[in-house]
Amino acid sequence: QNLDLDVTVFCNFDSVKDIVSKNYDRVHFVECTQEDTIGTEISGSTSTTTYELPVNNYYNYTYSQQIYKADEINQAHTPTVITAISFKYDYSSPSTNKNDVKIYLAHRPSNAFASTSDWTPIDNATLVYEGNLNCSQGWNKFNLDNYFNYNGTDNLVLIVDDNSGDYNSSSCVFDAHTNTYNSTLYYRNDLTNPDPVNPPTGTLSTTRNDVKFFSMIEMKDLALSLRMQTLLVFQLESLLVNSQEKERLNTSF
Repeated sequence: QNLDLDVTVFCNFDSVKDIVSKNYDRVHFVECTQEDTIGTEISGSTSTTTYELPVNNYYNYTYSQQIYKADEINQAHTPTVITAISFKYDYSSPSTNKNDVKIYLAHRPSNAFASTSDWTPIDNATLVYEGNLNCSQGWNKFNLDNYFNYNGTDNLVLIVDDNSGDYNSSSCVFDAHTNTYNSTLYYRNDLTNPDPVNPPTGTLSTTRNDVKFFSMIEMKDLALSLRMQTLLVFQLESLLVNSQEKERLNTSF
């Protein structure tokens, strides 16, 4: 029998919510974290635009890798769970034809690509998003299907695999910036869809997308929250047992 009580639970985890909901009739869940950008927007001092990254809007297929330094992502170098990524699209008409795109994230010690074949192995990367990468003017946020546990110390590689087989226009550009080192490696083609497991020779570039990385909660806070919510479940279950026992005693005579 459920308890006829009003219960407010500060909780982010479905497993906890399920337990509480089974035992209480009126439960109000309040999220105890707020999503925010990690650090600030990553953009360089030399601004530019590009139709080639993160997908090439003038070609059918793209495979690109861009390196973002640990200091740019999180100056405190603390572990972080990345939950979303934003790109800034800079054209008045929306892009509409990039409908089959995969995004991966990976750690990488080096902050630059050494050659046109210096790809980060896809086996070392985590698939975090699968869907379209169509955008309208301004910042476009893509919530990740699988969150990425960023260690806070290595550099981060943003990998985009565009399998759309279609293009938009060279006018469909994204905001970007120019670095003094080869922070980007990419391949684009109209006929050949590159295999991320064995990518072809690419093109080195100092151009890199302006981006925002989002995080819900740091890993150390996540562990603390789990411990606190486990304790909460024990307390709620204890209250439930005591209330049921009290009711049993009251009806035994």
